[in-house]
Amino acid sequence: MITHFEIVSLSKYLSHGDYTPTISYVYSSSPVSQKCLEMIKANGYKEPGEYYVFMQDDVINKASYDSLGASLFFQDGRKFWCGTVLSNEHAMELLGSDAKMNATQLQISAPVLTAIEWMLENPNKGIITAEEIPYKYMLSRCIPYWGNFYCREVQQPNSGHSNEYKLKTNKIHIDEL
Repeated sequence: MITHFEIVSLSKYLSHGDYTPTISYVYSSSPVSQKCLEMIKANGYKEPGEYYVFMQDDVINKASYDSLGASLFFQDGRKFWCGTVLSNEHAMELLGSDAKMNATQLQISAPVLTAIEWMLENPNKGIITAEEIPYKYMLSRCIPYWGNFYCREVQQPNSGHSNEYKLKTNKIHIDEL
């Protein structure tokens, strides 16, 4: 598990009375990377004899996308998914066809660079957590680079399969925040 400080600061920020939410990150690697890990494990974790350094052109699939977000589970049973869905094709349209960046990299770098911009504009604010940067400032600058931004309630269907969920509402726009 890869920890991020946001797990601590966001949990504290979302606390209400005696209730403090549990926050965690879930990563799912691609089937190719999972197969590679299985091969390494089967080989006793020995260092491979040959190496190949992958370049962006080797791994970017223009038809692929990345969804990056958070699932929120509330005490009353409601569940939400908030995040972005960006295709590699759209990322390349935004950055130009020469860009050596995929959807995931753009989704991560946009808020990092925006936070740096805010810090440079507000040098007297001191040390703060990410949650203390005005969210409208962040979203207004990041959403153009995120593709589609969603914050939706997740509804469990009546199919009898507890692992099948669907998103209830459409994407939201910055002016709705």
